[in-house]
Amino acid sequence: MQKDASVQIDLDDATQIFVDSFKKWTDADCGDGKHPRIKVVNLGPVECKAHEYNKKAGNANVILFHDDVWPHAGAGSTLALTTVTYNVDTGEIYDADMELNGANVEFTTGIDNVLYDLPSIATHETGHFLGLSHSADGTATMFADYMPGSTELGSLENDDIEGICAAYPPGDPIPASCDPTPRRGFESQCNPPEITPEDGSCCTTAPGAPRSAGGSALAALALALGLAAKRRAERTRP
Repeated sequence: MQKDASVQIDLDDATQIFVDSFKKWTDADCGDGKHPRIKVVNLGPVECKAHEYNKKAGNANVILFHDDVWPHAGAGSTLALTTVTYNVDTGEIYDADMELNGANVEFTTGIDNVLYDLPSIATHETGHFLGLSHSADGTATMFADYMPGSTELGSLENDDIEGICAAYPPGDPIPASCDPTPRRGFESQCNPPEITPEDGSCCTTAPGAPRSAGGSALAALALALGLAAKRRAERTRP
């Protein structure tokens, strides 16, 4: 989490919301009491307040709020945007950054007077963070639209569970030797100095995906996926 969080919510509260959101995905019931073979580790707050992926330097998978200006298109309708950089040949995730539109969206966190429910939006965006795309199922948390005032995206539906269990099939426990450090090392600052490239850790490869000895030379693609607000239908008198 970016250390300044937002004028709407402080760092501790924001961090807890996203910890809870990730837990919904990692605790998904894949059947027979098994869960997706994935582990999420919070490495603490970072200084950098921008989305970036450094091919030759350290990285941070950052969650940040834009309170002043939304730097992307669709400022009036986009609630959040998650950009995932991954290897197009293996599916290995190199980096994931989540941006929330605090400049144009009033987030709420409770069950009363709900406007744009941050726990719901966080659960949707953490799905993207873990590599899931949008769902065509209108009841799913990963559906592309959010209805203002709703808290329904805060819980996973069958389509969401099937997706995360397919992406990270249950298996043996993740070994303690698996290093969760981001690719090229953890870096809190933006634009860090370049370092000697090394292959990513075992934690950055999707289960079952082949590893490549030349991982650093393979092409990478950045995919940006966001959540948009859906206008409520206005009722008119007959």
